[in-house]
Amino acid sequence: MSPQNEPRRPLAPLETLVLLAVVLLARILGARFCHLYDDAFITFRYAGNLAGGLGMVFNPGASWEPVLGTTTPGYTALLAGCIKMGFEAARASLTLNLACDVASAWLLVLLLGRDRLRSTLVVCGFALMPELTRVSMGGMEAPVLCLLVLAATWCLGRNRIAAAGTLAAFACTVRPEALIFIAVLLPGVVGSKARLVRFLTPIAIVGASYTILLIYVYGSPIPHSVTSKAQRHGGSPTLATWLEIARQGLLPRLEYLPALPFVLFGWVRAFRFAKSLRPLLLFALGILLAYLAARPHTWGWYYYLPLVAWVIALAFGLEPLLRAVARRAPALARVGRLVAGVAALALLVGLYALRPSDPVTERVYRPIAEWAHEVRLAEQGAVLLASDIGAIGYYGRSLVLDSEGLTCPPALEFSSQVDMVVSTMPEYLLLTAVRAKIGPMRANEQVARGYYPIRRFSRSGATELEPRLEDLPDHWVQDYILYRRRL
Repeated sequence: MSPQNEPRRPLAPLETLVLLAVVLLARILGARFCHLYDDAFITFRYAGNLAGGLGMVFNPGASWEPVLGTTTPGYTALLAGCIKMGFEAARASLTLNLACDVASAWLLVLLLGRDRLRSTLVVCGFALMPELTRVSMGGMEAPVLCLLVLAATWCLGRNRIAAAGTLAAFACTVRPEALIFIAVLLPGVVGSKARLVRFLTPIAIVGASYTILLIYVYGSPIPHSVTSKAQRHGGSPTLATWLEIARQGLLPRLEYLPALPFVLFGWVRAFRFAKSLRPLLLFALGILLAYLAARPHTWGWYYYLPLVAWVIALAFGLEPLLRAVARRAPALARVGRLVAGVAALALLVGLYALRPSDPVTERVYRPIAEWAHEVRLAEQGAVLLASDIGAIGYYGRSLVLDSEGLTCPPALEFSSQVDMVVSTMPEYLLLTAVRAKIGPMRANEQVARGYYPIRRFSRSGATELEPRLEDLPDHWVQDYILYRRRL
């Protein structure tokens, strides 16, 4: 009997609950040391305005509104519903993401046929991979997308074609990349006209309704944030760009290098032996190929689905080795399981006991919120210009000029942030403390004379309001200097 055809022990219900509890505990502990992404606050502000009856806009009443500056209208609408019920946006986001991750883990167990070894490896990897916890507890929409993709895949495998089409359609409202997922599912339904109709009908209904609504409200079904990012950060066909995309999707940190051969081997095995997971694997691969082709400016949360596939591939890559050990040295295998379980438990307990502080929340977000409340930013009707508009926009509630142009189309008319400052002369500037931002501001006489620094919000705890340019980094950091316009 080949190893692949050996009898497999299924997970007992209690074992399944233990695995789900591991995911739950890992995410709860992760929330203690993973801060929210600044971009998450953009979604929160959109959701709050929608819940308040102002529409899905960032700057209610601005001459350029409505503008769809978020790529996740579906997630925004979900959060708006939570806010309408009385929940705070950040808490609602983290709770929703946590629930989605637990549900996704359960679906992974089902898609793996409750195989004990595979389910344990995949779910534990899903729970303990730091990058996945970071995205989920960072307030982004990726866990909802993952759940919809897994649910649609499970429905398709159970011959619930209409449900699969409906879930895939709603996934497109959470992330536009889900269009690739629909293309991935199509080969599974094209063999029968009836199946194809049942699959495409809900997609056509949801897709047409969604598209018409976006065109009616915003004039285009494509989020403005997508076009603005393409204009500001359009990729160039350089080897460095492609290598960075490949790195984030295949090797997010150098410490994972020893596991990479198992991952590559596991991709082949998973695609061959786990037919139920092929849609997810192909979707993850499609995302990476699309990024390589389009070369967009990407962030870590873009790679949530590819990293879930990475965990699955690692599990399938390790499986033959672990089964061989179990066959030839069962006592050693039992000891290994015990050691692995104790190590995982020690890791989780250690994280809880250490409770590492979250410097961004304590030193950046909370001081921003306190300052905005202290000066009554919204009440004074002040205008603020920034490139990182999330936290300052959410807590300040005033008119925010987004120099990146994601939520403020007029910004794209300017060649630089300094040019926009000179033209608009807002009451406040929030500049990232990097050379590329501070240097041009100091070099422009009008801006240098017209503004003075009043606060600094720095992850590192730095307080110097006028740091030397040579002391500032070249790369982006979560470190901001707030300037006030001279009267």
